[in-house]
Amino acid sequence: MQPVANRNFNRLVRGKRHAEVPRQMVLDDERHLRDRTQRIVDWTNTYITHHGTNRPPTRLTFRDLRLATAAVIRVANKYAELLNEPKAVMPTILAPWQAIFEVPWIARRRRK
Repeated sequence: MQPVANRNFNRLVRGKRHAEVPRQMVLDDERHLRDRTQRIVDWTNTYITHHGTNRPPTRLTFRDLRLATAAVIRVANKYAELLNEPKAVMPTILAPWQAIFEVPWIARRRRK
């Protein structure tokens, strides 16, 4: 069992020479996560969280969302696996998912 655990650890920390998780690897992952999510954080803070009336500084694209989501999943899964919980973030279908079609979630506007 220990050789398998060592092999997985070595794969995750990129090499056999580490007895523990290298600090630089954690800093690199943190930077990667921040770089991939910064546009979404800025947009959300400006336009959603603080209900800004000004236009957001940048326009978000589905590519921005896809890259940010992929980065969060990659980093979360990597550290979950280091803590012995392989692939913690997996896509799931919430039940009952059809409810979004049955319950109106956008309020109707009153006619004046």
